[in-house]
Formats: sequence, structure tokens, C-alpha cells
Amino acid sequence: MKQDRRITRTRAQLKESLWNLILKKGYDAITISDITDHANLGRTTFYLHYKDKDDLLTKSIDETANELVQRLDTFQPGIGKLKPATELIFEHAAENAEFYRILLQGHGVQTTTGRVQEIINHHITRGFELALAQLGGKEILSLPLPLLIQFLSTSLLGIVIWWLENEMPFSPEEMTKQYYQLLMNGIGGILRPVLRKEADY
Repeated sequence: MKQDRRITRTRAQLKESLWNLILKKGYDAITISDITDHANLGRTTFYLHYKDKDDLLTKSIDETANELVQRLDTFQPGIGKLKPATELIFEHAAENAEFYRILLQGHGVQTTTGRVQEIINHHITRGFELALAQLGGKEILSLPLPLLIQFLSTSLLGIVIWWLENEMPFSPEEMTKQYYQLLMNGIGGILRPVLRKEADY
């Protein structure tokens, strides 16, 4: 058990060092020595866990992305589940801010930038399909389902990255409420009271 915790801690140190260095230097410029120096670990320790920096990158991305998958899988998709699942995504982003910045802004890791969006697309699709089945099928929609899913996932990820870039000025719960307000009311609904006041002058 002690050894397992030590392995977990070492891998977490290497992953954190990788994320920090990618944001500072870009992935291509990083060496294994950079990673181990930043983590205050030896190169021998690195090679006990990973073949090279590509192996560290791939496994770190998979590990962090799979955490999100596992959390989202705790929700049975359907009506009324979008809001709690959205808050979970904000919570995961807060806990893994550097990971999200790297994936959503690039930083030289071009092959991985779509991973989070794929996960969210998959869960939104599952949720919509179940909810629509309960409500009467896709025929009730006035827009194509793939377009709705793309809008939801890209708008959510755009707001997540804005939130991270601005040092998370609101809690995950508050961000979920604000995103949900935008989603349910739209820009037009939010601006309607202001536009009405202007029309009265």
C-alpha cells in the first residue's frame, strides 16, 4: 500500500511538471531533464514510470480525461441531468485548470485538443437521445440534433476556458447557473428588458 501511494505521488509530480512546462515553453521545447528538474526527481525515476515524454503526455491526458468520464458516468442521462453534469464539468476544470488550458488553447499539443470535447459531445448526445425518447422523439426538435449538440459542447468549453483565463471569478455552482441562464433564455432573452427600456425613450 505504501509503495502504491509513492508511485501515485511520483506520477502526479511528473504530470504536474509536464502541464506547468507546456504552458511556459510549449510541448516541443520540453526535455525529460526539464520535467525531472521541475519535479525535483531523477531521470532514473522518470524511466521507471514512462518510456519518454510522449508516453508521459499520453498517459497523463488519458488519466485526467478518464476522471471526467468516470464522473459523468455517475449521472444517468436524461431530462433534468444537464445542469448537475455541467456543474461537474466546471468542478473538474477547476481541479485540472492547467490540463484544460493546454487542451483548449493548444500549446503545441495539437493531437489532443479535441479529447475533452469528444467526451462532452458523447455525454450530451446520450442525454439528448434519452430525453427525446421520453418526450416523443427527434421530431419535436426544430433544429438538427447534431447542430444542437455542437452548440452546447462548444459554448460550454468556450465559457470554461474564459473562466479559467480570468482566474475563476465565480464558483463552479455560480458558473453553472449563469451558463444555464444563457442556455435557457439566450442572449435575446437576457437583453430583452434592456431593449424594452430603450424602446420606451
